[in-house]
Amino acid sequence: LCMIPGVEGTAWAGGCFPLLIRFDHLDPLKPPQCRFPACEGPRMERARPLSQEVLRACPDFQKQKLSQANRPNGFMHTNVYPSGKVCLSTLDEQKGWDPSFSITEILLTVQLLLDDPNGDNPAQLEPYVLYRWARAEYDRRVREQASRFSEEHFNQLARQYCRPAPYGVRYTECGQHRIVRGQGG
Repeated sequence: LCMIPGVEGTAWAGGCFPLLIRFDHLDPLKPPQCRFPACEGPRMERARPLSQEVLRACPDFQKQKLSQANRPNGFMHTNVYPSGKVCLSTLDEQKGWDPSFSITEILLTVQLLLDDPNGDNPAQLEPYVLYRWARAEYDRRVREQASRFSEEHFNQLARQYCRPAPYGVRYTECGQHRIVRGQGG
């Protein structure tokens, strides 16, 4: 479990976002699975309806899909699937994965993705539409979300997901990120 802090000066500032990173111990050359365990985290109320202004700016084919948009895990980001899985080309074995990537590089890439989503490959429709056609509303919702992801929330998830390793759970400061070392739970 790793903590990704929101970058200062962005709508994500102040948040301590938990990221579960799971490596395949049978094939260490495969990219790790990265997901935000937000379904166990602070909940966001059901997605509010989009304003008429946003719907008018949105292409017709997107309007039809918006009626089915949902965020069951409560994490709102264009490149995070409803399951919490991060949609990022550097974590895709067929696209940009390189086994030489370090955990620090993975964390920095995900951190950069938070404020600079890839609109060419959206994983959730509602955040994509807001980011593209109603940036002020998107930023407002992101700030609201960031305020719910505190360091205390991260520590609760660390206790939930990480059983003590043989030598105990250790927090490692890796630049600005915190990595909880332990056995997956």
